[in-house]
Amino acid sequence: YADDGEFYFGIGAAVYPNRGIVDCGLSIVRDGAPHAFHPSRRQAKEPAEIEIGPFRIEVGEPMRRLRVRIAPNETGIECDLAFAARTAAVQEGRQTARRGERLIMDVTRFAQFGRWQGRIRYAGRDVPVDASRVHGTKDRSWGIRPLGEPEPGGAPQAVAPQVFFLWAPIHWDDQCTHYGVFEDADGQMWHRDAAILPAYATPEAVPRTEDPGERRLAGCEHAIEYVPGTRRARRAQIALVEKSGAKHEIDLEALLCFRMKG
Repeated sequence: YADDGEFYFGIGAAVYPNRGIVDCGLSIVRDGAPHAFHPSRRQAKEPAEIEIGPFRIEVGEPMRRLRVRIAPNETGIECDLAFAARTAAVQEGRQTARRGERLIMDVTRFAQFGRWQGRIRYAGRDVPVDASRVHGTKDRSWGIRPLGEPEPGGAPQAVAPQVFFLWAPIHWDDQCTHYGVFEDADGQMWHRDAAILPAYATPEAVPRTEDPGERRLAGCEHAIEYVPGTRRARRAQIALVEKSGAKHEIDLEALLCFRMKG
């Protein structure tokens, strides 16, 4: 994300072992217009191979540097982007949810803060991506999610599916804050993550595993004002709660609307 809200891009890649498919995507919003690239293929025998058509992820130095490239293709969307870590990875707690007796989600994930450098091209336009102003958050997850065709058999579920997910990793000048919550339809929080992480000047200084300077906090709070008639947030206030009860309150205001494809 550009620091002044000029553009936002998201990159994703996923392996679905039960479906034998890998897919990926790059979406960017700029000047109010979204553009998306979204290919898929059959799963390769080597699970570390993330190459899907013209899309490729290369891990330069584990937990510190990686590169994402999209070669020229018929969509007109291409990129050459390098991610450099600014913090160590923070591990989120296990996220398990059931609907009645049925397990619908069982996931674990880590997140890591960094900067992007390179370029994106779309619709005949080049977007320079400068690490001095473009920050990012990388996450990696494993587990069971309710994706794909409906599960056959069994009685119909007695309740409609409901989920509230608020994930708010934020860069600051001297540190990064990580915030994430899941709630049910009644607003009961069934999962939360709150942490403050040291930021480093270079990827080489970033610890490869958990950072001993990472601080886990006791809780999360949030208040969201929505755009009327939508599920889009207009502004919000979130708070990371220390074990002492002290709060780090953060005010957020929406600058643009981003919809990820894929």
